Amino acid sequence: MIEIDLILIGNVKDLIDTSYLKRWKSNIFSIKQIKEVILTSDIGFDDPNCTFDKVKELKTDNRLTIAISNYYFPQNLISLPLTDYLISLSIYDFDKMLVDEKIRIEKYILKFIYSFSIIYQTNNNRLPTTTDLIHRDIQGCIFDYCKRHIDTLKFHNKPKLSSHSRTQLESKNKPENYIKIIDNEINRLKRSYFEKLELYVKRNPAMTTIISLIVGFLLGLLTNMIK
Repeated sequence: MIEIDLILIGNVKDLIDTSYLKRWKSNIFSIKQIKEVILTSDIGFDDPNCTFDKVKELKTDNRLTIAISNYYFPQNLISLPLTDYLISLSIYDFDKMLVDEKIRIEKYILKFIYSFSIIYQTNNNRLPTTTDLIHRDIQGCIFDYCKRHIDTLKFHNKPKLSSHSRTQLESKNKPENYIKIIDNEINRLKRSYFEKLELYVKRNPAMTTIISLIVGFLLGLLTNMIK
């Protein structure tokens, strides 16, 4: 298990339930601390067009550190490794999409915490500039290469490791039963039954109304029969 730090930049702290992240149990990572920072602008730093100059100055204590911001990243990137220990993650405008898609923003962030932690741990506790675990196909795999937030949503329907990523992981130096642990833990990131129900109601209002009327009629009929 590795220890990680989370750094919440700017107004991100208002969007995330940090207690949910702190309570999350994992055999792959543990969150050592969650810090909140405000970055002052400088030349070349044009919020929300982040150039990472100030982000790179954040202290990492030589352990995996994930800097989460609400900045727009160049080329619409979602994440970018900045040093051996520091990686930046953007939730720019995604909070709105998460509400529409009925996914907790904390689960979205945990998806990336898992992928970053696995990449880091299987690379001698360093963040590589590239990794063979990531693939271009959007399969709902934790290592899908996503340049659009919408691409990440498939993962939360049915979280998995693709055959490509699984094969690459098998060849790496890793703890015992590592892949089995990953399978079990990422499965907890799928939409809950309640979240799926909310999404169904939102996308099928007419059908929901019909079902409600039928259920109401049946309950009324049952009540009269009991009387």
